Amino acid sequence: MTGPTNSNARRQPGEASNQSNQQIYSTKKAHVAAVLRVRSMNRFEAEQICFDHCLNSTVAELRRDGFILSQDWETVQTRAGRPARVLRYRIIRGPKALPC
Repeated sequence: MTGPTNSNARRQPGEASNQSNQQIYSTKKAHVAAVLRVRSMNRFEAEQICFDHCLNSTVAELRRDGFILSQDWETVQTRAGRPARVLRYRIIRGPKALPC
């Protein structure tokens, strides 16, 4: 007897999902930059939204590309119910073209 299957469970990074409103980006950096242009994000949100498991490294790359980002500490609950301090990033200013 087999359980229900999830067609997205084994989706590879960059592979399209079945969500019609999801946009495809050429790189993880481009995806993170696009999201940060419209909202702020912490490392846990970046993993859910952009599949970025190391947001601080991507932010460092964006800064090298000329983006100005602010960062503020916040405390969030982990899945285990414990508090974790994380940085919330926002784009203040950056290049008009998205990095490739």
